[in-house]
Amino acid sequence: MSGLFKSSLQYKHPNTSARVVQVETPHGAFTTPTFMPVGTRAAVNCMTVYELIETQSQIILGGNTYHMLVSPGTEFILDSGGMHKMMGWKGPMLTDSGGYQVFSLSQQSKICKIDEQGARFKHPDTGKTIQMTPKISIETQKIIGADIMMAFDQCTPDSGGRDVAVKAMERTHRWLLESIETHQYNTQSAYGHEQALFGIVQGGLFRDLREQSLEFLLQQPIDGVAIGGESIGYSMSKTVEILGWVTP
Repeated sequence: MSGLFKSSLQYKHPNTSARVVQVETPHGAFTTPTFMPVGTRAAVNCMTVYELIETQSQIILGGNTYHMLVSPGTEFILDSGGMHKMMGWKGPMLTDSGGYQVFSLSQQSKICKIDEQGARFKHPDTGKTIQMTPKISIETQKIIGADIMMAFDQCTPDSGGRDVAVKAMERTHRWLLESIETHQYNTQSAYGHEQALFGIVQGGLFRDLREQSLEFLLQQPIDGVAIGGESIGYSMSKTVEILGWVTP
C-alpha cells in the first residue's frame, strides 16, 4: 500500500448531507466521521499507543509542524525514520502546518512576526530565529511523514474586521499555491509513502469570504479541504454556522 491514497463513499443519508467515507492511506484506512486524538508534541497526553489502539482510534494528529521544528528538530525525526516510528504508531496520521501556532505567537511581535514570505519566530529555548514559509512547512511535514498534510495558512482572528479577514484569506491563498508547488515536486514523504495535501478555508466571520475561499480551493489540485480560523472548534455555535455556509 506504499503509494495508496484514495477515498470512497460508503453510505449517504437519504434526506440529509450526512455521509460515511472510507479513506485509504499508506498506513491503513479510516472511516469518517471519526474522532482524531491530537498528539501535538508527538504524543497524545496521558495515553500510550496501546491505549490509543484499545480505544479504536483510527487516525491521529502526530506532531505539529511548529513544535517539531522547535523540538526535537527535523534531523532527529529523519534519523528516527519518521514520526510513525518515533511514536510507535502504525496507523494513519495527519499533521497541521503550524499556521495556528504562528498566529498565536504573532500576538507578541517580539516572539514572532508574519510577512508575505511566512513567519520568523524565536526558538523558546535558544532564542535562535527560525523561518517558517510554505516551502519549509511542507518540507517539514514530509520529514514528519504524515499521510495527510496541511497547506501553510494564516489563521484569521475574530477581531480586526473585514480588512484583516481579506488580507489573511488572500495570503493563505498565495501560500497554498506555494505549498502545492513544493508538494508536487515530490508527492511522497521522505520515506517513500504517498501523501495527501489539504487546503484550508479562511474568511473569518464573513460568509461571502468563506464561500470565495472555498471556491478558490476547489479550483486547485489538492486532495481535501479543511476549515480554519480562530472560531473553528472554540466557538461551537459559530463553527456550526460556518460549516453551514460551506457545506453546499
